[in-house]
Amino acid sequence: MDPVRTCALCPKLCRFACPPASACGDENAVPTSIAAWIVLRDAGTLTADAASTHPLYRCTGCLGCQVPCEFDIDVPAFLGPERERAWKAGHVADRVREVADRVAAGEPPDETAGHHRELTGPRFAGQGIVYWPGCALVGLDPGAVERTRALLEERLEQPVGLPAEATPACCGDPLRAAGDRSRATGHRATLAQALRGASRVITGCACCLEALPAGAQHVIDVLGFQWPAGDVRGPVAFHDPCHLARPTDRGGAPRALLAASSGASVEEFVDRGVETGCCGAGDSFGLFFPEDGLAVARFRLRDPAVERSTAVVTACSRCAAQLARSQPAGPPVYDLADYLARSRG
Repeated sequence: MDPVRTCALCPKLCRFACPPASACGDENAVPTSIAAWIVLRDAGTLTADAASTHPLYRCTGCLGCQVPCEFDIDVPAFLGPERERAWKAGHVADRVREVADRVAAGEPPDETAGHHRELTGPRFAGQGIVYWPGCALVGLDPGAVERTRALLEERLEQPVGLPAEATPACCGDPLRAAGDRSRATGHRATLAQALRGASRVITGCACCLEALPAGAQHVIDVLGFQWPAGDVRGPVAFHDPCHLARPTDRGGAPRALLAASSGASVEEFVDRGVETGCCGAGDSFGLFFPEDGLAVARFRLRDPAVERSTAVVTACSRCAAQLARSQPAGPPVYDLADYLARSRG
């Protein structure tokens, strides 16, 4: 079975699960439309250029379309090589190239992200545990970074340091998302060298987790569940990050942490677990299309669970930043580890 042709012939049966289509009304973002563009280009009907390759970058990589798909098609899997082809040919939008250039230079991908060199706190110096906060959380709330680092130090009973100041600001995932394979590979090597000697690398960003050196851990795998009761808070709406919910639902661990540490009751989103909605940040969609990324986040927060809650909590710092920026007047949004740290007083 050719997944691209099969997807192109489908009557958009996954449209309801596509975040940009649902939130922005963008039919070009539906997998069927993207696959049809590829088929028509290969047939010589369409000419590829920076404008026509636009649909290739309208996917958030959330895998939401795969849940209802009768053929279990992995859309990001066939989009990756297509983006690489577009990048090599120079057929990418200026915004995509701008983001990639910033990351390749060691800087944050855009003005909303931050660089860990701006933080205060102990640094990794060639050995020990490293906490990788992710540039999205650094830009959103530097205080959350320190609270999380201190929480990890308390729970692990070992020193935990931030990346050295010379370490690149970003994990490099936007380079992969842009299709810039060469610089993505080089960035990964640079990051591996900067973190060489670390006994553990821990992050709260589900997107960074996939770009960091092999063996990196998410905070939900590190903190454990045997905690003294903290301040009872809640109820909170818990957003399952796409990268932890699909293809395997890992939502049980963060919910257990919430219950064990803060006593917070959880208000569930209508779409949760493997059927969770997207925050709009995945696959650098929120970086390449900032306004549409925020529109997807606002669409996600249009859930009754949010109205019934005192806060929104998620187990991905990039999701937290995206959701928080989309609706500044709504309930506060917290990264899970920061919420747990706050519950400790």
